[in-house]
Amino acid sequence: MILALLAASWGWGTVNFDGWPPERFQVMPRHPVQIEFGRKFINRECGHAQPPNVTEACSNTDTGLIVMPDPCEFPKADDFARLLCHEVAHLPPNNWPGNHPR
Repeated sequence: MILALLAASWGWGTVNFDGWPPERFQVMPRHPVQIEFGRKFINRECGHAQPPNVTEACSNTDTGLIVMPDPCEFPKADDFARLLCHEVAHLPPNNWPGNHPR
């Protein structure tokens, strides 16, 4: 299952959701995780959101693959850390559901 994070821009495009998973889902996975970086991988692995939203990252709970934007092109380090923490939270053993608020 692939879970994608949707945002209207590099920031967080919704109200009442700051992108951080609840604390109980902030646990490092116990298995290897592969991370791919860049828009090419996001487009190939994550699918496309309906405009005006943009898929910024995703994680595959079956394979442990996390797809992230290029960290060198990300506007703020804090936002990149939040995005990575968000995607890790979807992987086992956390299993944060993909139907969380957006």
